Amino acid sequence: MAAQHTQVKRLRPYYRKTITGSPWYGPGVASLLRNVKAKDAIAKPIDGAHSIWELVLHMITWKAGPLRGIHGSRKAVSKTENFPRIKDSSERAWKAAVAKLKATQSEWDAMLAAATDDTLDEPAAPSRKFKRADLYLGVLQHDTYHAGQIAILKRALGIKV
Repeated sequence: MAAQHTQVKRLRPYYRKTITGSPWYGPGVASLLRNVKAKDAIAKPIDGAHSIWELVLHMITWKAGPLRGIHGSRKAVSKTENFPRIKDSSERAWKAAVAKLKATQSEWDAMLAAATDDTLDEPAAPSRKFKRADLYLGVLQHDTYHAGQIAILKRALGIKV
């Protein structure tokens, strides 16, 4: 019985390190965002790349959308949700975006805490062919990928990583 949650328990610390800890590959997402101001978050120092702010909103979407699916929603992530437009570029709005990212990360962590190995082979959402295990790993990979992009953007802006 003790081994029932082995796989989920193994995955959750990796997710936490990626978000709020110090993963082996570099700083976690929270650390990367700590010293970013709104004017830098909205900047696009690399042609064709998204801004840090856009990446943060995108990361929110790709935790909130899958959480909806896990809770039974059939609503797919729309194009406008995928990379939402930034309507307010104030420092207050930037801090709100970072706070919302932290909140969705906490929701995701709580969902992982409640997950069991028995659910890993269940569909990730209604009418989806991929499994929850694939979704859990995919979100972790997604956050890791965008953490790297944020680090590169910070360097391009001359902000210490």
